[in-house]
Formats: sequence, C-alpha cells, structure tokens
Amino acid sequence: MATMTVEIDLEAYELLCRHRRDGESLSDAIKAQFRSNYSVARFSGRMGSIRISKSALRAMERQVENRRLNPVRAARLES
Repeated sequence: MATMTVEIDLEAYELLCRHRRDGESLSDAIKAQFRSNYSVARFSGRMGSIRISKSALRAMERQVENRRLNPVRAARLES
C-alpha cells in the first residue's frame, strides 16, 4: 500500500484523534468520515416494515445534502 506524508495543524490532528474508534488508524478515521455512501433510499430499504411518508423522505434527503455541503464541525472540548 502506498503512503503519503501529510502536514496538518494541531487542531486537525486532535479532531482526528477524538473521532477515531479504538484500534482505528488515522487513515481509517479519515476514510470513515469522507467515504460515506449513505442515502435515504438505503436507509429506507433497511427499515423493513416501518413506513415513512414521501415528504418525510424528501426532507431527510435535503438534510443529508445540506450536511454534505455544509458539514458541522465538532465542538471543542475544554480540558
């Protein structure tokens, strides 16, 4: 596997460390954050017999798209 050295500031490094799971590498944490392929259609398909109105599905799709375009930043935790 090819690797590359990337320089990030301390704030970015701390965010990565806070968001990675136990045993997960920083590369895995980055991929988990940016490789999301979730959609309302996939969510709906996994819900089985639970019914959601089309208007609610459209509203969820808009929310997912808005978050993709304007990601929420993690709150800073004071230590």
